Amino acid sequence: MKYEKPKKKNPHQITVNQHISPVKSIERFADDNGTVEVKLITQNKIISLLPDDPLFCAKRCWDQRAEAGYMKEIEDSFQGLADKVINNKAIHLEEEDNRIATNYFALWNLRVYRNTNPIQDVQLKGIASGKQLTKDEEERLEKSNITFIRGKDALVPGRFMNGINIQMGIDRITSQMGKLKWGIVSSMEGEFIVPETFSNFTILPISPGIILLGDSENLLIPRSGVIKVNQLAVSFCSTYYFAKKISNCPIKEN
Repeated sequence: MKYEKPKKKNPHQITVNQHISPVKSIERFADDNGTVEVKLITQNKIISLLPDDPLFCAKRCWDQRAEAGYMKEIEDSFQGLADKVINNKAIHLEEEDNRIATNYFALWNLRVYRNTNPIQDVQLKGIASGKQLTKDEEERLEKSNITFIRGKDALVPGRFMNGINIQMGIDRITSQMGKLKWGIVSSMEGEFIVPETFSNFTILPISPGIILLGDSENLLIPRSGVIKVNQLAVSFCSTYYFAKKISNCPIKEN
């Protein structure tokens, strides 16, 4: 789905580059230069990028209500949890912590899925043609969290459908995984890779040396365990994966 550009100079500050993983989550993997190393799969090369690089973003795939509303709430809660984990790896996550982690896991997965499988504009049947809004009117409505219908063809822009679909998907996933407990898994040797997604495997990267693992106790794992996680991470990547320093992320035994 080709993204819709906002008005020139973007006067209503519509978010175009929508991060699939929040900037702050990527920043935790940054080196002293503020960049992460990225392996581009198809080009088979490693480059350094800033955490706000468009590579890590969807292009206006969901609406502003979703971006600045429930998605931001989930992200902010998870960042607080991540900070708590990094500051005290020995803690055991409470019920609310587990809920926050599961919400974020669902959000991450569904953003990835809808970015590659976006819902197209939807034509409403049996709706009489209404006023054709100007672009400025449309953006004012979207900024105010109001969904609009384009009068001539009774079309709902696909990004609104994506935003609603992701929200419903989060509710479904968190209902199914409501009792999931997350463990804090720390590396004894080697660093973790961050993939585009871990798919259905309940793994959440926190920092180069820490992940959250679903249905697990707190663990301190050796290099062999880090290798297993990184192998799984790489297996799900078709475009890229990143890390603080990829050479510090073992994928196979020497």
